[in-house]
Order: sequence, then C-alpha cells, then structure tokens
Amino acid sequence: MTRTFRFALLVAVLLAVRPAVSIGQQAAVPIVPVQKPELSAAKPQTDADRKLAEIMKPTDGRLDAAAIVPRLERFMRENPTYPNMQRVYSYLLTFISPVSNPDKALVLADEAAARFPNDPSIRTSALRLKVRALQSQKKDDAVREFVQTLLEKETDPAVLQAAAAVGSADSVKLLEKAIAERQKNAATLASPTLDDLRWAYALAVTASGRKDEGLKLSMQVLDETKRTIADLQALPKDDPKRGRLTMLQMTIGSRYQSVANSLAAAGDYQKALEYIALAEQSGGETPLQGAERYEQLRAGIYAKMGRPDLELDSYARSFAARMDPKIRDKIRDVAAKNDRKPEEVFARAREIRKENAKAITGFELKTLDGPVVTLESIRAKAKVILVNFFFPT
Repeated sequence: MTRTFRFALLVAVLLAVRPAVSIGQQAAVPIVPVQKPELSAAKPQTDADRKLAEIMKPTDGRLDAAAIVPRLERFMRENPTYPNMQRVYSYLLTFISPVSNPDKALVLADEAAARFPNDPSIRTSALRLKVRALQSQKKDDAVREFVQTLLEKETDPAVLQAAAAVGSADSVKLLEKAIAERQKNAATLASPTLDDLRWAYALAVTASGRKDEGLKLSMQVLDETKRTIADLQALPKDDPKRGRLTMLQMTIGSRYQSVANSLAAAGDYQKALEYIALAEQSGGETPLQGAERYEQLRAGIYAKMGRPDLELDSYARSFAARMDPKIRDKIRDVAAKNDRKPEEVFARAREIRKENAKAITGFELKTLDGPVVTLESIRAKAKVILVNFFFPT
C-alpha cells in the first residue's frame, strides 16, 4: 500500500515488548489509511462573510451558544441587507435556547417563518423552536392551539413531521396527515420519504401506549425497507440508484435495534437477540462500531434474562472494540454482584482484541524532512512501531 501524505510521521522505537497489556492500553491497534481532509467550500468573499465565519468559528473545538447568539443578533443589526440572511437565521434558530430564553425564541421563530415562508428548512426549525419554547413556558393550551392550526392548515409533510417530533400529544394525528400529504407527491425520493414517515408513525403509535400495534407497524416498515434494499442490490453495480444503499443499510440497522429494544421490553428476549443479529448483518456500521453497540444491547438483554455470564461476555466484546470507561465500570459492577473477578473479563477482552487484530500489509510515507520510510525499513530496526499521524490545518 503506497500513500504519500503531507504531514509529519512520528516513529517511536521501543527496545522491548511487554508480555502483557494492562487495562487502559490497546493490545493491537489497527492502522487505518488516513484521507486528506477536503478543502472547505468557497472562501468568504465579503467583509460580512468573513465576520459571520469568525462568529461561527469554534473555540477549542466547541461552539458557545451563549456567546454566539448575541453576536449573531449584532451581525443582523449591522448588516441588514446581507444577501445570505437565511443562513444567519438558521444559526440563530439552532443556538437560541427555548428553555432559558423562551420569549426571545418565540419572537425569533415567528420572525424567521414570516420572513422566509418558502424555505422548508427555516420553517421546520422555527416550528420546533416555537413548540419547545411554549412547552418550556408550560403553555399547554397554546401548544394545543398551535398544533390544531397545523392539523387544519399545514400541508408540508416535513413541517408536520417536525411538529410530531417535539413530543406533541397529537403526534399520531400529525404523522397521519403528513403521510396523507406525502402520498400526493409521486416523487419517490422527495423528503421526507414515505418510508421515514411510516417509521415515525409506528414509533409515535408505540409511544402513545399502543405498543403491540406500534411493533406490528414497525415490522411492516422493516419488511418494506428490506424489499427496497434487495431491489437496489439487484441493480447493475454502475446504476446510480445504488447510491441509496449505504444510507438504507444504516437506516435499517438502526431500526432493527429499535425493534430489538421493543421486543426486549415486551419480554421476548430471544426474538430481540435475533433482531440484533439482523442489525449486525445489515452492513450499516463498521465492524468495530457495530461490535461496541450491538454487544452492549446484547448485554442489556442478557441482564434481563438473568444471565450474568453472557452479560459479562458481551461487555467484554464491547470493551474489546472500544475501551469505553463506562463499559469498564459496568464490567466491574456486574462482576462484583456475581462473585466474578473483573480482571478475568478484561483478560477476555484482550484476547478478543488480539484475535480480531489485522496486520498491516505495508506502507510508504514521505516525512517532512523529505526521506521516504517504509514499514519494512522500520521493522528492520525495531520490535514495536508506533505511527502517529498529524493532520495539517
């Protein structure tokens, strides 16, 4: 494998190899090819663009909502004719808090919706913000009145879906209308899709207390999604329609997990485990991500079944995939309650990591100083090789 990267390569040569790896250390770390980050979109062209970019620049990798909102409001006052004002409103709708500042949130939501009535993204964001602000003020009557207005007058499925997603008591009715409106549009891939709306409807029915009906609807949607995936897989590999496959596989994997949780809550543990296996087979996640997530789900089911042996084994597999401190603590807790030594579980996790580790076939990298190094040239001098990739910014 030959790749040239414009970043520094740190090679640390260790003179001896420890026979064992303690908890908190990785027994075998797979080295994944690093893709050079794509350049950002077109650079800001005006002073206003640059000011907005500066406002939205993260500090220590984070965006401070409390600081961003007043700066965005000042930007709007100072640049009233800014041609990309929709972007500013989108930022404000995202960062303003409907809990700590509900009055301002309500004003902003109404103002944004009135100013950009034909922008579905602005309208859905404004709707969510308004309902959450009313809810935080405990204005239940106002929420019901607002939702009733949507049921009577709104025809955009995305807006109706957004209203249902904020926890309205009328979520089922809102999604029923969203589905009816969406069925009037013959475009299969128009957003939201019927598949998405029907899934949301099944979850809303479950949340309303009609659990058996909701589970049945969920399985029907899963069957439809499976048929769609099978149809796409049958197409020639160069057919552009196959581009939907990856997203659908991720979607169906998540839905399998949701159904597994519902089945476990209903006490159908064996069926729940079967649906976790289906989620694994969906191909929507990388093996490491999947192992971490699915084994935690299995562990929870085994706990309900009263099988601490299987529960600990699943936690060991999850910990082997990613050494999450929360899983480490969970292992210690479960082991202590069942007279097991946590060290045995951690040892099992190390074994699993070694079993799943894959050797690198080789690489060739150019250092900042110019010389080219290869894996074989390093192996000739060292027993253990640590490669640390630095990304330039």
